[in-house]
Amino acid sequence: MEYIESSNVKKFGVVFNVTPQRITCHEEYHCGEITVKLPIGELMLDLVESLDVFRNGGGHNKELSIDQECVLGEILNGYSVTKADYKGLVQVKDYLTLIAENKIDFNYRTLSELFFKILSRHHPFFYLFDTSNRYRIRQVLSKVQVPFGCSTYQILRNLEEKYTQFSFYTTTEINTLSELCALSLFEILESGQIVRLCTLCNRFFVTGESTNYCNRSAPFNEFRGCKKQKTANYNRQYRTRNSVREYKKIYNRLQSRARRPCPTVSDVNTFKEFQNEWASLKINYRQSDDFEDRKLSFLQLERWK
Repeated sequence: MEYIESSNVKKFGVVFNVTPQRITCHEEYHCGEITVKLPIGELMLDLVESLDVFRNGGGHNKELSIDQECVLGEILNGYSVTKADYKGLVQVKDYLTLIAENKIDFNYRTLSELFFKILSRHHPFFYLFDTSNRYRIRQVLSKVQVPFGCSTYQILRNLEEKYTQFSFYTTTEINTLSELCALSLFEILESGQIVRLCTLCNRFFVTGESTNYCNRSAPFNEFRGCKKQKTANYNRQYRTRNSVREYKKIYNRLQSRARRPCPTVSDVNTFKEFQNEWASLKINYRQSDDFEDRKLSFLQLERWK
């Protein structure tokens, strides 16, 4: 937006794109002439994971990809991390750790305690919205006028009553990285998402789903996120199982017999029996320890030769 791009101060914002089908959002960071767009919460989590780098006065975070480090470097060039700012970053990390350990809930009450340790109770927020791509209608409102934790939700609901499709932008000035992290946490909560700890890589991630696997990229992950990595690992293991290879051979053989130009009644019935009994086996014994052995025993029956 022109209002943001012409500004030379440091700004943090979240863009909500609302359509009749869904609501999507991403974060934007403005520092001088630099504008960076990232998934919501991504930069905050990168900063929290780089605390050791800040404490040691520089270095390399092995958990960040080259692209992530470039983005982080561009943002950090506009800031100096003071002792007070570092303390605020530690408080954000401690808060996320308590959430991951299920010691506290991620809600407005617990977040407000952290939020007002880092930011003033009168910190100004502003909103802009567009109702179309060609003709922009802007309206600037102050977040100070509404209670903590109700602002974005209220304004989204008000806009949805008037428009079926629009872009909604919340923005505020920031002075420190700890303020950036606190604001990012606030907007995660405002967008209806939560912060979890990934079971596979043990890193924090933002999600609106009930999943324990992240979608964040890293050098140790050839896919974008552990969710896809886990699926790929399972598929690799699945393809190497003896039961899978044997099942494909028998299935293809019985299917070709049942679908030839003049199949016998016996061939057709055998193929149907094989499919039904295989499905029944998976339903009844999927959770058993000897499931793989049971499948192999079933596939070696003389009826399928």
